[in-house]
Amino acid sequence: MRLPDIKKVLTLSTHVGGTGNLNVPFICKQAIKQAAWWKIQKQNYTDSIKKLKYAIISP
Repeated sequence: MRLPDIKKVLTLSTHVGGTGNLNVPFICKQAIKQAAWWKIQKQNYTDSIKKLKYAIISP
């Protein structure tokens, strides 16, 4: 899910008001999953950089 998609979803949910729309909880779950995934990716990235720096420093 790209950023424009998230924006689109947010505008959709605000237009509906979040009431009586069954998709809103699902969309929230998807957004949370996506955020968690990005957090993991970021963690992997920082770990890789740390390993790389360590590899460069150590002979």
